[in-house]
Amino acid sequence: MNPRLRLACAASLVALPVAASAALAQPAITTMAPGTLTVCTYGGFPPTSYATGGGTWAGLDATFVGRFARSVGLSVTPRISTSFAGIWQRPGTGECDMAAAGITVTDERRQQAAASTFSAPYHATLRAYVVRRGSVLTGPRGLAGKTILVVKGSIAQQDVQRRVRQAGVPGVRIRFTTGGVAARQAVRSGRAFAYETDDLSAGQAARLDPRLAVAWLHPRADAQGRSVREDLAYVVRDASTGLLPALNAFIAENRGDYAT
Repeated sequence: MNPRLRLACAASLVALPVAASAALAQPAITTMAPGTLTVCTYGGFPPTSYATGGGTWAGLDATFVGRFARSVGLSVTPRISTSFAGIWQRPGTGECDMAAAGITVTDERRQQAAASTFSAPYHATLRAYVVRRGSVLTGPRGLAGKTILVVKGSIAQQDVQRRVRQAGVPGVRIRFTTGGVAARQAVRSGRAFAYETDDLSAGQAARLDPRLAVAWLHPRADAQGRSVREDLAYVVRDASTGLLPALNAFIAENRGDYAT
């Protein structure tokens, strides 16, 4: 045998056990229900996460999480809630393996998410307002005396409250909505001046309804009033072993395709 070929074969024989041991070292994914990824989600954030008329989970998060689940051999069982507030806490209570609903990463939410961990970010977004076409809104002072809709417990609620308070804007009425569809209808009919959401939801609203428009794109405000980056991430139950590293690896490879 050619000496070089003999050396190559010997090297490959040595490498095989190493590769096999590395594969065995990778943690297996365990979930609440074997073979199933149970997902806590919210049904009112189109196009990110929403419930269809038939009650199925749809949107960018549903598609992205579905792709991930298939890549690791899991099926998806969504648990769709009509409430967004505190959804990042539900995996840690054992309600689901992960939460996926356009969840913005904040230090406060990390602290609240006991027995669970935020994934790597998969998308960055901006704050935006849905208004009737022709309405003018370029900053917080344009909200004076107006009714603004937000989803309870959302970054939208936090952001508008902070900016109105910091700018000293009077007479702003903040009201809760059940989600994007109801909010669009209220703005279109004049029952509210604007709906505060993110750029994905606002952009979809304007595309679907020519009577609506996107106004005042801006970063979210932190507690000190500084404009900060807004990253979206998933929240993974710590007891679902192997799930977080597999999800983070998938995000690293596919985050560029999330909103396309």
